[in-house]
Amino acid sequence: MSGLAITRVGEEPKDAWEYHNIYKLFGISYSNFFCPYCGLELIDKCIYKDEGEYVAKSPHFATKKCETHDNDCPENTKYNKENIDKLKTYYAKRGIRFPEKFIDPPNRENIQKSGVLSDSIDNIKMAIRQNASALKKRGPITPRTFLCQSLARVWESILHEGYELQKEKKWDKNKFNEWIKKGLSSIPLVLLGEENKYSNYRYAFTSPVYPNFSFYKVYHFEGTVDEVNDFYIIRSALISKISNNSNREKPFKVTICKKTILDNRNLYSHIIEDLLSNSCSNNKPIKCYAIGKPVESNGIIVLDIKNTNRLYIKYLNK
Repeated sequence: MSGLAITRVGEEPKDAWEYHNIYKLFGISYSNFFCPYCGLELIDKCIYKDEGEYVAKSPHFATKKCETHDNDCPENTKYNKENIDKLKTYYAKRGIRFPEKFIDPPNRENIQKSGVLSDSIDNIKMAIRQNASALKKRGPITPRTFLCQSLARVWESILHEGYELQKEKKWDKNKFNEWIKKGLSSIPLVLLGEENKYSNYRYAFTSPVYPNFSFYKVYHFEGTVDEVNDFYIIRSALISKISNNSNREKPFKVTICKKTILDNRNLYSHIIEDLLSNSCSNNKPIKCYAIGKPVESNGIIVLDIKNTNRLYIKYLNK
């Protein structure tokens, strides 16, 4: 299983999650992928569709039948076990590769468009190999995503696996919690460049009960959607408690301006707007994930979303 690929000679390598995000944001797909180190042609897997509600298989690249990466290629897991050991945090159970950094998306104008290859496969492969030495010196490239949805699906998948194991092995609550904490803590996650000792999935995800005003977090909660003037307001069913005063409880809400959705102008924004509008019109409760730093304003904890990629919502299965 490969994680990195390029579509053109000299292009900056991207992780499979990034190609997946580009497709979901802009609808751009590619017909040719190559290993950025040895030029091997690759087959895209799970990039242009989500494999069910949970991440059973992450976006990745496979090799064609009877073809392998060069022996000294960093993407060759068979011949480079030593390198893979150094990258062990990049691979979870069953070879699932999780994004370890959340970044804001590139501008559509800066994304390489799909098109017909202008040279033969052999010439492309040769050119890639000639450019590979400098890339190898840079070391491993961290899997990244610029969609909150990707992070939410990973987090939910780990919890789902924990529930399945709890049923199978008849774990008590303490054993289940221990497994979840260990699993989430073992996967690094840096949000928008803020890296510290707590940069992992366990500490990145939090409920609105104890808001953090200093660091980016992924707030997750169930709630309802209202439409107020030019804003959609997502109100949490959970009440925030201010840590320096246990008696201060305040409502928590996520806000997003309709103009923000319009300005983003991508496929993902349209999906988010449809979900918000339908939830509001039909009074459907939702599950919300929102990345940001909340502030206290007029007795309410408010997390304002400036880019739709930092928001993910879905209808509750109730």
